[in-house]
Amino acid sequence: MSFSFNFKVESEETSKTVDQVKSREPENGITWSNAKEHFLQDFHLEKISCILSIEHFDVGCSTLNFVNSETVSQDLKARDYSGDLTPALSNSTDLVPGVYEGGLKIWECSEDLVNWLQQTKGDKLAGLKVLELGCGAGLPGIYCFKEGSSVWFSDYNEDVINEVTIPNTLLNVPSDPEETRFFSGDWGTFENNILVKEIKNDNDKFDLILTSETIYNVENQSKLISIFKNFTKKGGEVLVAAKSFYFGVGGGVKQFENLVRKSGLNVESVKKYEEGVTREILKITL
Repeated sequence: MSFSFNFKVESEETSKTVDQVKSREPENGITWSNAKEHFLQDFHLEKISCILSIEHFDVGCSTLNFVNSETVSQDLKARDYSGDLTPALSNSTDLVPGVYEGGLKIWECSEDLVNWLQQTKGDKLAGLKVLELGCGAGLPGIYCFKEGSSVWFSDYNEDVINEVTIPNTLLNVPSDPEETRFFSGDWGTFENNILVKEIKNDNDKFDLILTSETIYNVENQSKLISIFKNFTKKGGEVLVAAKSFYFGVGGGVKQFENLVRKSGLNVESVKKYEEGVTREILKITL
């Protein structure tokens, strides 16, 4: 299976990552992984050429293609995988703080966010610079990519980026693709080691920052808000899709809204979903 588009393809040997500092000091016993950049490599192309099961998510007149997470899990098990995604393979948990942050699963809020983007920005995304934080499968960012945006994808787990995010992006390449970049690791080092060094002025900042199902950990919320505040372009916005309450872990929409307001940012709830678990979409501006 061959591809022709303007992605930068690098061999595994020549690929470089941004990982310039040692692991941060533990926070409450958790040592968060440092941020690093990942580049498209030959094994990503080989991976999508032999995918056995591809799912489809219809949004408006567009269809997003994505790998079946169960197929990915079965493939990892067959390879005797023993990395950070192991908790997801055993079906024991969707979350181990600082180890596995749920990126193999497609959550309802990410689908909510795709639908909201289609309804409110479907014809306004071309030419925008977009960042998706906690991307996992990356459906919101991929929708923007298909509509003509340049997109940076960030997920905590390196293996989620390699096994899910990059393959999904490759399954949705438009005829004239804009730039995509991929990062793993903690949001704190993503900001301090990468964003601070690469984004020098307002024109370099993001028109749109997206994130879904990422406010469950109260201790990490300040890292999110710092990126919102420092790297959203003037006139830009942030969209946060989340459950109204995260039982057992402490986070929730109202609590997060209060923290955002205390930071000096503007926030409003623009959409609420009542069916099933109550969910909301927040719009945040400078």
